[in-house]
Formats: sequence, structure tokens, C-alpha cells
Amino acid sequence: MKLIHANLRLAILQLRGRINNTVFQEWCDALIACQYDRTLKSTLMPIVAKLSDMRVVSAELDYLLYEPLKEYLTMAILLVGNIPILYFLNHDWFHTLTTSTPGHVVLSICALTLFVSLAAVIRFTRPLEYKR
Repeated sequence: MKLIHANLRLAILQLRGRINNTVFQEWCDALIACQYDRTLKSTLMPIVAKLSDMRVVSAELDYLLYEPLKEYLTMAILLVGNIPILYFLNHDWFHTLTTSTPGHVVLSICALTLFVSLAAVIRFTRPLEYKR
């Protein structure tokens, strides 16, 4: 709150509207209900536990969602990194790869594969939203 005022219910309602999370909004509603009936304070802890569980599950899902991205980056580095390595290992193969038509076809297939797989990885790493 920017200004202190005695209407705690209004402050909680304003806070409730600023965060778009159904469990948080449920907690705000329970907190407002506790302002009128103190026996309802036992309903707050299960809601806080639910928020905590959501945070843990979200962290685990984020780790699992970014696993394909890490694999993609590893494979992309290996694919692109092979071209300079080829230059140092065998100049003739590198020359064939970069100057001949079949070499250009191979390089274009590799580039196409990188872009298509990047689109697939972006589709797989979309953030998830908690729903009941």
C-alpha cells in the first residue's frame, strides 16, 4: 500500500486484483473472511500449503521443460561446430563442403534442420499454467 488507511478489506481487495492467480485470490478471499470471523483462520494454512506446492511443482516443471532446449543447444553447437573442425582436420573435405553443389545442399539441409527443430523446441518449452 502506498498510503496507510484503516480499511484493510479494501487494501486486500486491491492486492487481490493485481495478481492473476486463482489460489492467491482464494487466499485473499479467506483473509477477508477472517477479518469478520477469527475462527476461520484455520482455512489460511491449507491455502498457503497449496501455494507452496504450486511453487515446487512449477520449479520441477520448468526444469523438465527446459531439458529439450538444453539438448537442442547441444546438438546445434555440435552441428555448427563440425564445420570449423572439418577445416582443421581435412581441408579437401571442407573445400568440397563449401564450394560444391552437393556440399551446399548438405549445408542447406543442416540449416533447415536447425530452424525446424528450433520451432519444435520453442513449441515444447511453452510455460504451463496451473489449473484445477
